[in-house]
Amino acid sequence: MIYLAPSNLERIRFVTGGYDEIRYTAELARSIKRYLSDYPCMIADAQHKFKERAEAAAGCSLYIALNTNFSHDYKAAGTVCYFHPDDSKSLALATALANNLTALCPIAPTREKSVVDGMSIYGTLCVAEIQLPREQGITPVLIEVNAHDNPETCRWLIGASDEIAKCIAETILPFA
Repeated sequence: MIYLAPSNLERIRFVTGGYDEIRYTAELARSIKRYLSDYPCMIADAQHKFKERAEAAAGCSLYIALNTNFSHDYKAAGTVCYFHPDDSKSLALATALANNLTALCPIAPTREKSVVDGMSIYGTLCVAEIQLPREQGITPVLIEVNAHDNPETCRWLIGASDEIAKCIAETILPFA
Protein backbone atom coordinates (compact mmCIF):
# COMPACT_ATOMS: atom_id res chain seq x y z
CA MET A 1 0.00 0.00 0.00
CA ILE A 2 1.13 3.55 -0.76
CA TYR A 3 0.61 6.30 1.80
CA LEU A 4 0.23 9.76 0.27
CA ALA A 5 0.85 12.60 2.71
CA PRO A 6 -0.17 16.02 1.40
CA SER A 7 1.28 19.00 3.22
CA ASN A 8 -0.23 19.98 6.55
CA LEU A 9 1.74 23.22 6.79
CA GLU A 10 -0.63 26.14 7.20
CA ARG A 11 -0.35 29.65 5.82
CA ILE A 12 1.84 28.77 2.85
CA ARG A 13 0.25 30.78 0.06
CA PHE A 14 1.01 30.44 -3.64
CA VAL A 15 2.18 33.68 -5.20
CA THR A 16 -0.47 33.37 -7.96
CA GLY A 17 -3.65 31.40 -8.55
CA GLY A 18 -5.26 31.66 -5.11
CA TYR A 19 -3.91 28.32 -3.87
CA ASP A 20 -2.21 27.41 -0.64
CA GLU A 21 0.04 24.40 -0.11
CA ILE A 22 -2.52 22.35 1.82
CA ARG A 23 -5.20 22.69 -0.88
CA TYR A 24 -2.79 22.13 -3.78
CA THR A 25 -1.13 19.02 -2.34
CA ALA A 26 -4.48 17.55 -1.21
CA GLU A 27 -5.80 17.88 -4.77
CA LEU A 28 -2.52 16.46 -6.09
CA ALA A 29 -2.81 13.44 -3.75
CA ARG A 30 -6.36 12.73 -4.95
CA SER A 31 -5.18 12.89 -8.57
CA ILE A 32 -2.24 10.58 -7.87
CA LYS A 33 -4.61 8.11 -6.18
CA ARG A 34 -6.87 8.23 -9.25
CA TYR A 35 -3.90 7.29 -11.47
CA LEU A 36 -3.04 4.47 -9.06
CA SER A 37 -6.60 3.14 -9.10
CA ASP A 38 -5.46 -0.48 -9.41
CA TYR A 39 -3.10 -0.12 -6.44
CA PRO A 40 -4.20 0.44 -2.84
CA CYS A 41 -3.47 3.95 -1.52
CA MET A 42 -4.26 5.91 1.59
CA ILE A 43 -4.28 9.71 1.82
CA ALA A 44 -3.26 11.32 5.10
CA ASP A 45 -5.62 13.54 7.02
CA ALA A 46 -4.35 17.12 6.83
CA GLN A 47 -5.15 17.56 10.53
CA HIS A 48 -2.74 14.83 11.61
CA LYS A 49 0.72 15.74 12.82
CA PHE A 50 3.80 14.00 11.44
CA LYS A 51 3.97 11.29 14.14
CA GLU A 52 0.27 10.44 13.71
CA ARG A 53 0.77 10.19 9.96
CA ALA A 54 3.72 7.82 10.31
CA GLU A 55 1.74 5.63 12.71
CA ALA A 56 -1.28 5.62 10.36
CA ALA A 57 0.98 4.50 7.53
CA ALA A 58 2.07 1.34 9.38
CA GLY A 59 1.99 -1.59 6.99
CA CYS A 60 2.44 0.54 3.88
CA SER A 61 5.41 0.01 1.58
CA LEU A 62 5.86 3.66 0.56
CA TYR A 63 5.33 6.99 2.32
CA ILE A 64 5.17 9.83 -0.21
CA ALA A 65 5.06 13.30 1.34
CA LEU A 66 3.83 15.99 -1.06
CA ASN A 67 5.01 19.57 -0.66
CA THR A 68 5.97 22.61 -2.70
CA ASN A 69 9.10 24.62 -2.06
CA PHE A 70 10.15 28.25 -2.00
CA SER A 71 13.06 30.62 -2.06
CA HIS A 72 13.57 34.00 -0.56
CA ASP A 73 14.22 35.67 -3.91
CA TYR A 74 11.10 34.41 -5.76
CA LYS A 75 13.30 33.02 -8.55
CA ALA A 76 13.91 29.42 -7.51
CA ALA A 77 12.75 26.62 -9.78
CA GLY A 78 13.07 22.88 -9.69
CA THR A 79 11.95 19.76 -7.91
CA VAL A 80 13.73 18.68 -4.75
CA CYS A 81 13.22 15.16 -3.34
CA TYR A 82 14.38 14.00 0.09
CA PHE A 83 15.35 10.41 0.89
CA HIS A 84 16.47 8.33 3.88
CA PRO A 85 20.19 7.49 3.62
CA ASP A 86 19.75 4.01 5.12
CA ASP A 87 17.16 3.01 2.51
CA SER A 88 18.49 2.40 -1.01
CA LYS A 89 14.92 2.19 -2.34
CA SER A 90 14.25 5.66 -0.89
CA LEU A 91 17.28 7.07 -2.72
CA ALA A 92 16.36 5.34 -5.99
CA LEU A 93 12.76 6.56 -5.82
CA ALA A 94 13.76 10.12 -4.87
CA THR A 95 16.20 10.17 -7.80
CA ALA A 96 13.60 8.84 -10.25
CA LEU A 97 10.98 11.34 -9.06
CA ALA A 98 13.40 14.27 -9.25
CA ASN A 99 14.54 13.28 -12.73
CA ASN A 100 11.03 12.69 -14.09
CA LEU A 101 9.50 15.83 -12.59
CA THR A 102 12.46 17.91 -13.79
CA ALA A 103 11.99 16.52 -17.31
CA LEU A 104 8.27 17.32 -17.18
CA CYS A 105 8.72 20.97 -16.17
CA PRO A 106 9.53 23.39 -19.03
CA ILE A 107 11.26 25.80 -16.63
CA ALA A 108 14.98 25.23 -16.10
CA PRO A 109 15.84 24.28 -12.51
CA THR A 110 17.92 26.65 -10.42
CA ARG A 111 18.35 24.39 -7.40
CA GLU A 112 21.87 23.21 -6.61
CA LYS A 113 20.64 19.69 -5.79
CA SER A 114 17.45 17.89 -6.71
CA VAL A 115 18.01 14.85 -4.45
CA VAL A 116 18.85 15.53 -0.81
CA ASP A 117 19.53 13.40 2.28
CA GLY A 118 16.49 14.08 4.46
CA MET A 119 18.30 13.08 7.64
CA SER A 120 20.95 15.79 7.50
CA ILE A 121 19.28 18.60 5.62
CA TYR A 122 19.93 21.17 8.33
CA GLY A 123 23.23 19.89 9.68
CA THR A 124 22.10 17.59 12.48
CA LEU A 125 18.36 18.16 11.99
CA CYS A 126 16.23 15.87 9.86
CA VAL A 127 12.93 15.97 8.01
CA ALA A 128 10.23 14.37 10.19
CA GLU A 129 8.44 12.90 7.17
CA ILE A 130 11.62 11.03 6.31
CA GLN A 131 12.66 9.93 9.80
CA LEU A 132 9.30 8.89 11.29
CA PRO A 133 8.03 6.63 8.47
CA ARG A 134 11.45 4.95 8.26
CA GLU A 135 11.18 4.16 11.99
CA GLN A 136 8.00 2.24 11.01
CA GLY A 137 9.93 0.30 8.35
CA ILE A 138 8.38 2.28 5.48
CA THR A 139 10.35 3.66 2.52
CA PRO A 140 9.92 7.44 2.66
CA VAL A 141 10.33 10.18 0.05
CA LEU A 142 9.37 13.81 0.43
CA ILE A 143 8.72 15.62 -2.86
CA GLU A 144 8.93 19.38 -3.12
CA VAL A 145 7.30 19.53 -6.54
CA ASN A 146 8.45 23.06 -7.42
CA ALA A 147 8.50 26.62 -6.05
CA HIS A 148 5.19 28.19 -5.05
CA ASP A 149 6.71 31.68 -4.69
CA ASN A 150 8.15 32.00 -8.20
CA PRO A 151 5.31 33.29 -10.42
CA GLU A 152 6.46 31.22 -13.42
CA THR A 153 6.79 27.90 -11.57
CA CYS A 154 3.64 28.62 -9.58
CA ARG A 155 1.60 28.98 -12.77
CA TRP A 156 3.16 25.73 -14.04
CA LEU A 157 2.29 23.90 -10.79
CA ILE A 158 -1.34 24.91 -11.12
CA GLY A 159 -1.68 24.45 -14.87
CA ALA A 160 0.12 21.12 -15.04
CA SER A 161 -1.20 19.54 -11.86
CA ASP A 162 -2.80 16.58 -13.65
CA GLU A 163 0.40 15.85 -15.61
CA ILE A 164 2.39 16.17 -12.38
CA ALA A 165 0.09 13.69 -10.63
CA LYS A 166 0.38 11.23 -13.52
CA CYS A 167 4.18 11.57 -13.54
CA ILE A 168 4.39 10.93 -9.79
CA ALA A 169 2.03 7.93 -9.99
CA GLU A 170 3.88 6.35 -12.92
CA THR A 171 7.22 6.88 -11.18
CA ILE A 172 6.27 5.43 -7.78
CA LEU A 173 4.31 2.40 -9.02
CA PRO A 174 7.38 0.26 -9.89
CA PHE A 175 8.71 0.89 -6.35
CA ALA A 176 5.48 -0.10 -4.56
